[in-house]
Amino acid sequence: MISILIPIYNYDVVTLVKHLHENGLRLQVPFEIICIDDGSEPSFRDINQRISNLPHVRFEVLGSNIGRSAIRNLLASKAEYEYYLFLDCDCTILQQDFLERYLAHCSPKTVLVGGRTYHDAKPK
Repeated sequence: MISILIPIYNYDVVTLVKHLHENGLRLQVPFEIICIDDGSEPSFRDINQRISNLPHVRFEVLGSNIGRSAIRNLLASKAEYEYYLFLDCDCTILQQDFLERYLAHCSPKTVLVGGRTYHDAKPK
């Protein structure tokens, strides 16, 4: 039913993916989380490798960076389900029912935008 697609570049996504995974299990609908590392430094690839043991989660590593648009297109090409949820790797999920809220608004040929909170401090 839902494919959660996360491009990764030099960021630790373990907490985000675990939270989404728990959220997905509570939904009791088919879901997958696909994370593709887009040429990150080895230290981040090693950290994020831990998510590959979670059921419904696929973690892949690219040998070199293919860029923002290409990585998103690649993620979409690997998705199995009808609804796609693209999340940036640095986002934080605040609601325990985030996926449930998202699915409640899904319908064919609809694009949903928003529901994201940014950090108070601007990045360097």
